[in-house]
Amino acid sequence: VAFGEPGTRWDGHVWLGTGSRVQRRFGAGAVDLDTRGTATRLDDTWTRYTAHTTDPDGEVPWEALAGDNIHALTVQGDRVWFGSAEATWNQAALRWDDGGVAVFDGETWTARTVANTKVGERAGLRHGSVSSLAVGCDGELWIGTGNGWSFWGAGIDVLTPDPTLHALAGDRWEAHGYPQLAGANTTDIAVDCARRQVWV
Repeated sequence: VAFGEPGTRWDGHVWLGTGSRVQRRFGAGAVDLDTRGTATRLDDTWTRYTAHTTDPDGEVPWEALAGDNIHALTVQGDRVWFGSAEATWNQAALRWDDGGVAVFDGETWTARTVANTKVGERAGLRHGSVSSLAVGCDGELWIGTGNGWSFWGAGIDVLTPDPTLHALAGDRWEAHGYPQLAGANTTDIAVDCARRQVWV
């Protein structure tokens, strides 16, 4: 669950990520609850988003919401970031069809996955199961990777997105992993900007 900040596009909105850490296929996407800034339910508006409904052609590879099993989300001003776990195995292609990070600015969705962020030998997102997200002190996104099924992840990837937000070529990535971290399966991140510390 994440809340929109006052004065932003998402003021009065509550974002819900649906997912399961027990069953891979139990996720139902993301839900935007617009409370209209009131305590009554009578004027609430609910909008559900899935990988299928947000994607331009409705087929894999997902270019918008990276997957329906959402384990993490955070609101950053007018942006909402979503972390999805790998949940759908493509036996013919021998790969996961989903998982990664997605961002929504109210109009445009963009997915960042292991496949579309790798440039040559330089890795972007190193693992497709995103289990935690946190906004850093300078606006960067801290991405914890791992899952409860295989107990495997790649640690933390830090994304400084392109200023346009949706152009992946301008993204900057920084990787942190074991033994720099206590383990590679990261389940939570907290940022303390007063001390400029990140707890993992």
